[in-house]
Amino acid sequence: MKNFILLFLLFSVACESKSDYQNSMNLDIESTKLLENISLTAESTSTALISNGEMVSVTEKGQIVIYSIDGNQIKVLDKKGEGELELKNPTLVSTFEDGFLVWCRDLLKMVAFDSEGNPIEEYFGFNHSIKKFVVKENLIFTYINTLVDKPFIQIYDMEEGRIIKEIGNTVNEQLISNLNSCGGGITLYNDQIVFASSNSLNLYVVEGDEYQIKEIEISDLDFIELKISEDAENLINSSQRKAIEMSLGRAVITGLFQVGQDLILLGEVGEMTISGGALNSKNRKSFIWKIDKEFNIIGKYFYDLDPSISCKLVSSHGDFLARIVQRQGEEEMDYYLEQLQLSTVLENQTLVKG
Repeated sequence: MKNFILLFLLFSVACESKSDYQNSMNLDIESTKLLENISLTAESTSTALISNGEMVSVTEKGQIVIYSIDGNQIKVLDKKGEGELELKNPTLVSTFEDGFLVWCRDLLKMVAFDSEGNPIEEYFGFNHSIKKFVVKENLIFTYINTLVDKPFIQIYDMEEGRIIKEIGNTVNEQLISNLNSCGGGITLYNDQIVFASSNSLNLYVVEGDEYQIKEIEISDLDFIELKISEDAENLINSSQRKAIEMSLGRAVITGLFQVGQDLILLGEVGEMTISGGALNSKNRKSFIWKIDKEFNIIGKYFYDLDPSISCKLVSSHGDFLARIVQRQGEEEMDYYLEQLQLSTVLENQTLVKG
């Protein structure tokens, strides 16, 4: 049973029955091999583009690596530990205006670094494990896994050193979709926080000093939402296999980013079957959708699900969307930084509005 669940999490099972998907965008990829010119590094667990054109990556062994745009290591930091400005188990990284923040899962704290990789401050007072986070001025907006009818967005004030607000409301379907390790998304879009739950295309904009939520309804025939009538928490606790099977045939959101003046929504759709304990993902598709400032889907790109492309290793800054991927080299697996450029093929095509 454990192996079955592990496979489920690895391949991010959340599927749908339709397999004939139409692209309305081209995807151009510029690939750069990541070098180990300073130190050998482990597999990346999270990455972010820094404002100066560089990239920072956190590895499964706790290294923090800063790369130049041409793939060279600029600096490799080892801040492992439980002391001041140290990280026992760093797992996530996100940028802010003058540097980047790294989340420590074991110590439930964040350490801020300047753009050159020097640690400058640490923040305590978090009470929950974090899936994703973004920074706006002195606030950290975190996306967390939580229970039904509980807020899944927490707002942390760096000046006060505490969580000042919790928003959003987790629903049954979202709890099931959150079995996907990348489920959901959050980004800073035109100076507003926008987030998406794992189970729905709808987007949510945080507005005003009281952090009210404005829901933007979006629908699309390619995205079939999970609908359940059972209590998701009880279902997961009593029958994990059934919970997994209920998610089959439905779609999932795995990321949300601003690129240029548009939003980029990442996710997965398509049929996946289980036979003999193995997953068949040949009809499973990953997608990249472009959404304009009016919250219309203006472009779609589908591609076969590729286990070597981790949804945790996608980031954006300015006009760039980028990801770290693993590819087979001559003697071993190599890692590459891929910069993605999406261009619309079909003009004035109505793809959405719910």
